Amino acid sequence: MIPIGLIIFTVIIINAILIIADLYLYKKFKRYIESRQYDPLLIKFYFWSIPIFAIWLVANSIIRWTNPIPSKFAIFSNYALTFWYFPKFIIFLVIISASSIKKIFKRKVNPSVDVSKSIDNSRRKVLTVLGWGAMSLPYIALARESLKTTMSPKVVYVDVPIVNLPPQLKELRFVQISDIHSGSHPSKDFFNKIVDIINSLSPDFVFVTGDFVNFSPKEMDITEDAFRNITARYGVLACPGNHEHYMKHQEFEILTQRIRQCNIDLLINENRVFDINGTKLQIAGVDNSSHRMNYADFDKALAGLDSNLPIILLCHDPTNWDKSIRRKRKVDLMLSGHTHGGQVAFEILNSKISPAAFFYKQYAGLYTDGDQHLYVNTGVGWVGVPVRAGLPPEIALIRLRDVEKFA
Repeated sequence: MIPIGLIIFTVIIINAILIIADLYLYKKFKRYIESRQYDPLLIKFYFWSIPIFAIWLVANSIIRWTNPIPSKFAIFSNYALTFWYFPKFIIFLVIISASSIKKIFKRKVNPSVDVSKSIDNSRRKVLTVLGWGAMSLPYIALARESLKTTMSPKVVYVDVPIVNLPPQLKELRFVQISDIHSGSHPSKDFFNKIVDIINSLSPDFVFVTGDFVNFSPKEMDITEDAFRNITARYGVLACPGNHEHYMKHQEFEILTQRIRQCNIDLLINENRVFDINGTKLQIAGVDNSSHRMNYADFDKALAGLDSNLPIILLCHDPTNWDKSIRRKRKVDLMLSGHTHGGQVAFEILNSKISPAAFFYKQYAGLYTDGDQHLYVNTGVGWVGVPVRAGLPPEIALIRLRDVEKFA
């Protein structure tokens, strides 16, 4: 289990960074208001808002920690604090980056020339106004995505080419969801909607690749009724995620019991073999292995399986594909989650750019190496910031296909 002290320390650091960013922008804002001779009440308003929101931020962190199922006020707090801090953090990063680039450029071009002085006053005023106007864009984008994307699930259709695929497996419909984070949901309605969509796809199998909760088994109160309503011909199978271990061992045992009581076959370093019209489909699942965790036992999970028949592995963290599966063990398709796709993505030239790309080699979608495949689901829930910008909650409908069709 992850030490509680480490989690608390991480939360403190994140809160401190957000407050520092707020103070930094206050100084910039104060200078701008004074230079334009606007009403000084604006400065006073911002000044007093800093300690108020800082206290609110810390109090909210304590409330979320002690109450895993959020009240309506806690949900309101999450959104209010996100709207207050998250855009400012983005602006803070942009200003710091631009300032650093400016200093580097100045040193390389001509250290003796002050770039800012080479711009006349009228131009500087225009650029300043445009700059502050541009700072409203993160707020507009956040509000838009909160309304449009966060609570609007999307079905993603995925075809995976499998070598020597038995014909009996070609028509199977696999639905994968991941990263539920039950305690983040504003009500039961959201996950009920997810399950309604899953059932409408008439799945043969449903896979849940970890992170049922944030840090407490009590969060299952929000989603367990909906989980019980999932209809799949051969059943619902799952593996644990890292958040399943952000609790005491006794709580982990309670959580696994509650998951299994929802008619979910939770695979912890084990496998199942299904008879599908005379052929076999092999599904394995491992416990989580990621930063500071090493609970997965891949050899145990794959023990006894036939390497001549398709093997699907449920493994929460996609980094394990390179570490333990790709070119090391016979797994045709590994299904993962964990990354949330970065939870924020920007579309540039018809391509989605996500901060997750800086931290994960494989962070969203299908990856292939020879006869082996990894699919990373971007998840249906969220953690931290209650927003999925540019990345709607994902329900993946996966079909296995003959390799010849992809040739």
